[in-house]
Amino acid sequence: MEEILRQTEGESLLGSFQQEMAKFAAGEASGEIESGHFLKANIPGRETSPEFDPLLLTEEDRDVWEKIKKGTITADDLHRYAFEVSALGNDDPARSTRVMFSEFAGNKAMLAIFESSGLRKKEEK
Repeated sequence: MEEILRQTEGESLLGSFQQEMAKFAAGEASGEIESGHFLKANIPGRETSPEFDPLLLTEEDRDVWEKIKKGTITADDLHRYAFEVSALGNDDPARSTRVMFSEFAGNKAMLAIFESSGLRKKEEK
């Protein structure tokens, strides 16, 4: 019974994460968010715009996002994660979505690291 409860809780966390990423993607589509991570149509060198499908994001992706939000992600964590995602085979249906998310997560993490280091405050003075 405990295993079923843990599994349901995990699925709920993954579902919440997927919904959160869907909101980011919808914000880009509507123009409210101008990050350009989930909409690839305007990127030179990309002939097609792969569809971002948040339902293809995994627990690994969620774990990285949680570390970013908590401020506990390290550069090594990001490097390892990005390498693993980029190593997915072209035949993997989740590859495009996960690569788009890893780019988004990497930029968010670097921004958080930049802000927490005080570099932004020094440059603004």
